[in-house]
This record gives sequence, C-alpha cells and structure tokens, in this order.
Amino acid sequence: MNLDTSYLNSDDLLRLISLRQPKKEKPSSLVLGATVTAQAGKLTDIDFTDLRAVLKYSQEILDFETLEANCFDGKFKAKGKVKLQSGGKNQYDADISIGRMSLDHLQNYMDISDSTITGRLTLSGNVTATGGTFEELQKTAKGKIQIRAEKGVLKKYSVLSKIFSLLNVLQLARLKLPDVTTEGMAYNAMTADIAIQEGVLSSDNFFINSDSLQFSSTGKVNMINRKLDLIVGVHPLQSLDFIASKIPVAGWLITDERGKLVTLHFKVGGVWDNPDVSPMPAKSIGRGTLDIFKKIFQLPEKLITDTGDVLLGR
Repeated sequence: MNLDTSYLNSDDLLRLISLRQPKKEKPSSLVLGATVTAQAGKLTDIDFTDLRAVLKYSQEILDFETLEANCFDGKFKAKGKVKLQSGGKNQYDADISIGRMSLDHLQNYMDISDSTITGRLTLSGNVTATGGTFEELQKTAKGKIQIRAEKGVLKKYSVLSKIFSLLNVLQLARLKLPDVTTEGMAYNAMTADIAIQEGVLSSDNFFINSDSLQFSSTGKVNMINRKLDLIVGVHPLQSLDFIASKIPVAGWLITDERGKLVTLHFKVGGVWDNPDVSPMPAKSIGRGTLDIFKKIFQLPEKLITDTGDVLLGR
C-alpha cells in the first residue's frame, strides 16, 4: 500500500489496516507493506509535519524500516518495531535520533511547568518501552541515549539556585552569579550519556558549559517520584586572585598558577522542587567520581583538593 495524504492521524491508520483486534479474536493474518507520506498529522498526541514512513506489518508486529517527521520544531527519525497489544499497551523497541528539537516545546509536552529550559536538543540511542500513555511509557522505558543541547537558558532550577547561594556563603559572591529564578543561567552546551531504567535516568558525565561556570554531575534522577541523588562538581572559569588575598591559607588550594578556581563539590538529594544541597570535601567522594570530574573539567591531578574544608573552616 502507498498512502499519501495531507493529514494523517495514526489511530485512523491503525483502524484502516485493521490492526486492532478484539481480545478474543485470533491475530490478524494480514501481511502488509506500506509507504506512508503525510504533510501533517498526529501520532498519538504529538503533532507532526512532513512524515515519511516505510512499514511492514505481520503477526501483530509493525516493523518500521524508516520513520521520519518534523515535530517540536525539530526532526525525528526512528527504526525499529512495535508489538501491538490489545488495550493499546504496545511494546516499542527503537533506535531513535532527534535533531535540534525545541526544548521548551518538549518540556511543555512533558508538563514540566515548575522550571524552564530553552535551547536545541540533539539525541541518539536505543529505547524500549511498553504502554499506551506517556506515563506508562516513562515507567517502563529502558535503554541508553546520548544527548547534546545548545545555546539555551536554565531558569527556576532549585539545584542551581541553592548551589549559587552556597557559593555566595563561601565568599565567592564576586563571581557575579546569574539569578536563575528571574533571568536564568545561559549555557553554551549541555551533554550527557544517559542510561534509562524504568523511569530512572543515570549518568556519570552530565556536563553544562557556560561562559562563567562549568557544571558536571554523576548520579540518578527519578522521573517518576521526581527525586535526585547526585554529586555535582562546579568549576568557575573566572580569575579569582582576590580570594587568595582574602583567605591566604586557601591560595594554593583554591587556585592554580593561572588564578583559576578548582572544583567545588556538592551533594544533592531529595525532591527536585526543593532539594537538599550541601558542600562535600573531596576526601568524602569516591576515587572513581573524582577521576570523572578531573577528566570532564580537564584538570590536572593537583587541582582535585579538599577546598570545602578550607572554605567552611573545618
């Protein structure tokens, strides 16, 4: 079958080729190959344009050799299969890629209204999931993805707000830290390799690069109960010679020979709307995690030091 239409609803397509079977009926004996193009339409509850798909259906398994469309102001591509189940709780297994999608459009769809992120998202990876709704798919999703976001703003993020507050307490107010509640923090790039397991996102190399600060974190984010379990490293990029004059004993611990601040570490836990954030001395962090921060920030060994002990007077 070749289908070319100005508008396509995916539910209508499934009805058209009789893929939905009553529970007590035998699986359909239909074998179908199809090329589908549509100028616009809706896939479940996602609006798209410029759809092109090459599909094969047999024994209630829908293989898609090609699935391409524009959505969320970017491009989506996938290759994989769907095992169609009664009740709409289908099983998905797909290699996916996303090209420069709008992050603010995505977060509106995901109903993340308590914080704001803008920029363009690029993503690739493999994901499996089972369900008929976004919530069900989120709870059952498994896989690995690589992400990169560029040229955006992070706003109303409690973790950043509390870390900036602690940096001010630690006598680093002259960093001129952004107000993430009103103006937000602009970033140049955000990258991570992420493992997905039943609603929990894990990464050991999440990294944010901005003009004045670099952030990295290792740990987990539970998307179901919205809880965090992270260790965050912060590496200011500005020259901080003034700190050495105000805290003489910290001069060699805080800055290198170029006057750059070493990493400061924070423990982040609890719910993401109001997380618990506290400074951590390097000696309380595992060697593996310290090595990750050293590699991400491209720091020499001598810069991984217990700055927290000095700054907090312990």
